[in-house]
Amino acid sequence: LKADTLDLPPLIQFVNYVDNTSYQQQLYDRIVQELKASRDQLVKTLNPLTAFIRLRQVNGSPELIDPSIRIDDDYIKKNAKLQMLFDLLEEIHERHEKVIIFSNWVEPLRTLYKFISKKYKVCCYVGTMSEAARIKHKKVFVENPEYTVMIGTIGTLGVSHTLTVAQNVIFYDEPWTYADKKQAWDRISRIGA
Repeated sequence: LKADTLDLPPLIQFVNYVDNTSYQQQLYDRIVQELKASRDQLVKTLNPLTAFIRLRQVNGSPELIDPSIRIDDDYIKKNAKLQMLFDLLEEIHERHEKVIIFSNWVEPLRTLYKFISKKYKVCCYVGTMSEAARIKHKKVFVENPEYTVMIGTIGTLGVSHTLTVAQNVIFYDEPWTYADKKQAWDRISRIGA
């Protein structure tokens, strides 16, 4: 095991639960009612769990469910998870540390980038970027102390990278499996330069 062969500091994990805003709760309740109404059809599908993805998305990215929502300064008041994220970023920056923020999806990261980049220098690493752009962003995050936030998808940034320059990992949404989560947080808990 890695713990038996490497002298790495222990990982300290915190789980923060966030209650939906009233806006998010209304969206959530609406989706629950739609799911209940289509129960018979859902049961017959090959993978009924895919219908529940929308419930996950309401909590961090209501814009994926409600296309009429405007991504403006008022948006933060409608997204409890984004509010919590900013509290965490403030604490991390008070300690003068770097952070990697993971999401399962690219779209929430676009929204995060819009808001986070207003206050912090941010790098990105997602599969929709060109390889050259991804390499450039990773290099800047690793080498430039002014760039303190890296956002990326779990599938693209969560494997095969050494990002030990960061001391913190935030999962904006929960990975699909524990193995995916462990693999992603191991980006900062490994031997590297």
